[in-house]
Amino acid sequence: MIDTGADITAISPKVAKQLGLKPTGKVPVRVPTGTGATNVYINDVVIPFGSSNLGGVAHWIQNLQVMEFNGQNPNYEGLLGRDIICQGTLTVGFDCRLVFCL
Repeated sequence: MIDTGADITAISPKVAKQLGLKPTGKVPVRVPTGTGATNVYINDVVIPFGSSNLGGVAHWIQNLQVMEFNGQNPNYEGLLGRDIICQGTLTVGFDCRLVFCL
């Protein structure tokens, strides 16, 4: 999910566990339901653009700090925050089509 309101990119606890990530600390968070602290991790992030067998490419970001979110939504396990979005251009068209270029 693309989240223009998130300062940093986030993953669910499920993804952190699947990747075997170890927390490097905690950061304070403020969400609509309140405030608290959550785990942060340092990890490489790869963002695929297009299908690799059709000439697609991937953008690799090394040593990115990502935070954990509660992961209660069954539709996504991660969100792209402004730490990555601001490295590129995000366009939202009148037809609600998103175009993201890095």
